[in-house]
Amino acid sequence: MPGRQLPALLIKFVNKMTIFIKILQLIMSLSILVIVHESGHFILAKLFKTRVEKFYLFFDPWFALFKFKKGETEYGIGWLPLGGYVKISGMIDESMDKEAMKLPPQPYEFRSKTSWQRLLIMTGGVVFNFILAMLIYVMVLFGWGETYLPTSNVKYGIVTDSIGLAIGLRNGDKILTVDNKHVENFLEIPADIVFNNRKTIQVERNGEVLNIEIPKEHIPKMLKGKGLISYRTPFSPMIINTFQKESPSRIAGVLPGDTVIGIDSMQFTYSDEFQKYLLENRNKQVVLNLLRKGNKENITVTPTALGSLGTFYYLKTSLTQIFEINTITYGFLRTFTAGINNCLKVIAEYLTQFKLLFT
Repeated sequence: MPGRQLPALLIKFVNKMTIFIKILQLIMSLSILVIVHESGHFILAKLFKTRVEKFYLFFDPWFALFKFKKGETEYGIGWLPLGGYVKISGMIDESMDKEAMKLPPQPYEFRSKTSWQRLLIMTGGVVFNFILAMLIYVMVLFGWGETYLPTSNVKYGIVTDSIGLAIGLRNGDKILTVDNKHVENFLEIPADIVFNNRKTIQVERNGEVLNIEIPKEHIPKMLKGKGLISYRTPFSPMIINTFQKESPSRIAGVLPGDTVIGIDSMQFTYSDEFQKYLLENRNKQVVLNLLRKGNKENITVTPTALGSLGTFYYLKTSLTQIFEINTITYGFLRTFTAGINNCLKVIAEYLTQFKLLFT
């Protein structure tokens, strides 16, 4: 019995350690963002000879985990991991220290600086975050280049949801242009439709070119993540990796490492047909056709109300084996231009989202 329990205990320990490591990674990532942001305020304040009383990672109500003083600034780490702050003389900040504001302004205080200097100090954090984002883009582009799926290489057409179907799209349609303009990166098509308020999509269906109008009322739905337009892939055997918490497959006896090759001995040409069959048979018993260590197995499973088997899996055939993927490589200097352009593009999309939310 102890020998049988050990693997289960080991799996639980590994799962808990994985969660713990992910929490640490999240805290570390947020810490870097906080330090960079607050450094923007700190450096610009120092540049304009403004006194900075504190520079803290995390908040420190009542006490700090670690602190030291260098010059006129106290540096430290608080115990409450909800951000960080710099305390600048003459500015009401997170500390809400209003007593100092009752005294006459001093030359080293924030309130004694010119309006443009105060503006730069206040926006320094955002500026430094933008610079960090740009540098991350530059490093990624320089190290790995830019990989994308060309629209012309989506040879099996698209898969869409109920909103896409309501617009007039059909699974298997091959998108040619949007508003008669070619979109090189296939995965940018949904964003292009939403952010640029496109009116039409030109598709090839059964050898015929069709012009599909996009009703204006569907744009807000696409902004909410509906109106999905994805690439269609041939059906590929699915290798079970892990299970969801509520998993009908696990209850039925499916094991990690099993390969799903079909349902009810049906032959599927495309992956979306497999998912559609599950959805049509939700809450009904189906027979999963499996390969287990080279042997065929049939296990009866009842999909959930959402047509799910409650599994996490990976495909035996990878995306790069199905489609021809393009990669753009950048020289060192070109990465800076591309990095800045990517940052500006993302900012423009955020601003467009705000506009769409209000309209």
